[in-house]
Amino acid sequence: MTEEQIAYFAGLFDGEGSVSILLTRRGDWKLCCRISNTNREVLQTAKDSFKVGQIGGRNRGGNRKPDFWWHVVGKQAEGFLRAVLPFLVIKKDRAVLALLFRDSINNHHYGLDLTLEEIAFRCKLKERMEVLS
Repeated sequence: MTEEQIAYFAGLFDGEGSVSILLTRRGDWKLCCRISNTNREVLQTAKDSFKVGQIGGRNRGGNRKPDFWWHVVGKQAEGFLRAVLPFLVIKKDRAVLALLFRDSINNHHYGLDLTLEEIAFRCKLKERMEVLS
């Protein structure tokens, strides 16, 4: 993928995307990135270009256009964020927090047997992310 293409998807993510740190009911921690759009083709291009993620959608009924999203989780989300980070403007701070979170995952797998300090660190990152959203 060219630098120009990566910059394009960074702009799309800045405008139409979101990044979240999630704690599941099972106690697993996850990083999720999503881009929403009414144009499925642009999301399919992102999926094909980065070779990761899933595309979902829904028909909102009435005169409204269908809504689609490209969803990337975990290591795949980390790879996407590392690629687009140099080009981000609006979501740069959130991407940096997300990558700090992924570093904590890479250093200690998911949520299993975490120390209180590790849990507190992840909770703090999650809270900071929510403030920025």
